[in-house]
Amino acid sequence: LEAIRAGNVVVWETGRDTVSAQWGEMMTRVSKKQGCRGAVVDGGVRDTNKVLAQDFPVFCRYRSSNGMLGRFRITGWQIPVRIGEVTVFPGDVIFGDIDGVPVIPRRLAYDVLLRAEAIRDSEIRLVFEYSDEDGGSVDMEVMYAGRDQNPLETGDALCMALTRHACQTLNWEYQDGVCRIKGRLVHSS
Repeated sequence: LEAIRAGNVVVWETGRDTVSAQWGEMMTRVSKKQGCRGAVVDGGVRDTNKVLAQDFPVFCRYRSSNGMLGRFRITGWQIPVRIGEVTVFPGDVIFGDIDGVPVIPRRLAYDVLLRAEAIRDSEIRLVFEYSDEDGGSVDMEVMYAGRDQNPLETGDALCMALTRHACQTLNWEYQDGVCRIKGRLVHSS
């Protein structure tokens, strides 16, 4: 755990164990204190309620009350690991949400980011286009990785389009390397 650095995501391959928990409350506490952004464990987690209470993203295959003490030992770090059918290399970009955990090879990260932002922008325009025609509204949140300037002042194309088209209460915040823009799309005929 002492090798974890700020901004890291821990990815653990566990030899396809189906019994033990390789992650828990104390691992979460120590990792979070060191600035770790989350954990992906190809195995189990325990102390689930205490992990969730720390607002630290942990993705795992199962939950178990069986600790790993005496069952496992770390045999390497900063090496490629295999999770299911995917090989994860140190430096790869990990993005996890409720739907899963895609792994983006570092060399493709910028191109994938540009494409993902284009898809997101298109979907937001569709939400606006298909919102209630009788003055309905849609709450929205847009996130940009690694931008620490106000996109409303830097001429961001999506923000400018939303501002022109009927976005009310548009504001932004920068936290933990992510710029979040929040607002309410209001349909106007």
